[in-house]
Amino acid sequence: MPTLGGYLSRILDGKKKGGQLRFKQNPQIDQCRTNVILIFRGSFNPPHRGHLALLFHAYHQLCQDLNIIAAIIRPSHDDRVRSKYGHSSETEHLILPLKDRARLWAEDPHFPPWAWVFTDLTDKSVSYLGKELEALAKKDKCRLRFAHLMGPDCIPGQMTDFNTMTIISNVAREALYEDQGVIHDFCQHGFEPWAVDDKAKVGRQNQPAHRVDDSHRHGCCGLPTTDLSVQLARLGASRSVHICWQRDKTREKSLRFLQSTTEQHTPFRGISSSGIQKLIHELRFGQDELKVALQLAVLSPRVLWSILQSTKLQRNESQETDLLKDTTCGDGEQEVSANLPDGGLPSNISNPVPKDAGTKRKASETPEDDNDADVPNSQKSRDRRK
Repeated sequence: MPTLGGYLSRILDGKKKGGQLRFKQNPQIDQCRTNVILIFRGSFNPPHRGHLALLFHAYHQLCQDLNIIAAIIRPSHDDRVRSKYGHSSETEHLILPLKDRARLWAEDPHFPPWAWVFTDLTDKSVSYLGKELEALAKKDKCRLRFAHLMGPDCIPGQMTDFNTMTIISNVAREALYEDQGVIHDFCQHGFEPWAVDDKAKVGRQNQPAHRVDDSHRHGCCGLPTTDLSVQLARLGASRSVHICWQRDKTREKSLRFLQSTTEQHTPFRGISSSGIQKLIHELRFGQDELKVALQLAVLSPRVLWSILQSTKLQRNESQETDLLKDTTCGDGEQEVSANLPDGGLPSNISNPVPKDAGTKRKASETPEDDNDADVPNSQKSRDRRK
């Protein structure tokens, strides 16, 4: 039976056998059903528990209905993250490199075995990867589809041609188009009214809880963590799943909204990357409050803490280097000025002509005429009368 890891090795490593191990549990591709892969894109600067909750909630809610076999997480490139913050200085916003953001995802003890972080630095985009996977599956007479996972701030207008199936949820953030349990329609974007998806009510009820390695129970600096595995185990059984469609002559797009319960979303609401950035900026990398805040919010808090300490050390070294340059430059200026003649310039350099010195010298004038430049006018008159 073909596997998703085997397909990825053929595309990215150029190997039919072997290649890089990308999944803890290599997802098998069912030849009798359409296999759906979640695509989760974002800045993830840094990734936090809300991101993980959204991933778990979508997978366990729809894995049976849609036959979701895996998830591919795609952090944005560094340039895209920088453009997100505009002209803000990097002292106000810590911009983590792509490799660090991917590491925070992959090294978290709760990272699921059916997910993989795509960090290819070449021009291979998610859409390219999807087309290559579909082509390989077609040769094996298998079917693949991709469902794009987004936060509730997504609007249907952001869906591309490649993005024909989208899943959104309010488990980690409140949806602006949800009012007291009522979801507003997206008719202005060409979508039909919302309808309850009865097939998805099975959810995670028959799914085993995700197990976590007990050796990682303690986070950074030995601080005990809240039991995130218990909170994640509550996910995947939404209060309801709504679906709406956009149909035309060539293709159809579907949008699913996973409505979470209060018990499900309470531990994750209020966590955001921008809020974590603010904490890091205000607490200045070194206080105990920051350790606790990171422990309760981000993925792989121990790893992020070491990154912050390294960043702090690099900034201190940079500041010391700049200070040393300024000190050296100041001493050098004093030494040079002490060896200059009274005019302030070396004896072999002529005094510069002021900008208002008058017109250019005529051809008939000789260099000797400049000798009168410092003679008083009265003395010049007496010399002429003589």
